[in-house]
Parts: sequence; structure tokens; C-alpha cells
Amino acid sequence: MRYLAYMFSLLVPAALLLFIKVPPAWSHCHPAYSHDEGPGTANPDWMGALPDSFLISELSVPGTHDTMAFYGGDAVQCQALSLPNQLLSGIRVLDIRCRHKDDTFAIHHGVVFQNAFFGEDVVQPCLDFLAAHPSETIFMRVKE
Repeated sequence: MRYLAYMFSLLVPAALLLFIKVPPAWSHCHPAYSHDEGPGTANPDWMGALPDSFLISELSVPGTHDTMAFYGGDAVQCQALSLPNQLLSGIRVLDIRCRHKDDTFAIHHGVVFQNAFFGEDVVQPCLDFLAAHPSETIFMRVKE
């Protein structure tokens, strides 16, 4: 009988959670969450200050999750800063999610097309940034 009472005590609070409505924007009330499009900080050449003797394994390199996920609402959008602005603010690790379609690599977050393509919207801004900031390095993880 004690076992049943214990199980009931666990199930009732879990069942009540099904009826509690949390507004979608509630989780975004934290001051760290932002939809601002411009960089809040500028660190375009921070790697140039590192000694050449540093190993990659000695660094903690800032990056973004789903770097190009700009569209689809709060459930899908991960970023507000454009790729060039992410790079200008100091991001150096990019997480790129592609889907092969019609001989191109379309950028997606899950099933949501992000109105971008790998060559023109990812590679070209990276090349432009590296040409303007030769002391920097970009690490990119590309996956389906």
C-alpha cells in the first residue's frame, strides 16, 4: 500500500504539469536572451593576441549552436546575429547544419529551411572575414 501511495505522489504532480500553461516567451525573460541583430561587443581580432606557441587544445574557443538558425520562431531560432556579426563579436566555432537538395547544401534547423545556402551564405562570409582579419581562424562543424 505504501508503494501505491508513493507512486500516486509522483504521478499527481506530473499530471498537474500537463495543465499548467507557460507562455512561450517566458523562458526568454532572462537578460542573456536577445533578439538584437547587432553585435553587443566587438572582438574581431582576439586570436591575433595569442602567442603562436598556443596549442588549440589549450584554448576555449567561443562558438554558436546552430549558427545559421535564424527563422522558425522561438522553438527553432537559435541565433539573432548574422554570421558576419557573430564573427565580428568573436565567435570562431560554427555549427552548420545542411541538407543536400538539388545539388546544393541548403541550411536547415531540423525541417525548417533557413533561407540560406552553404556556399554563398556560410563559406563566402567566412572567406570575407578571414581576408579582413588574417590573424583569425574559424573552426566549422558541418553536418546533416
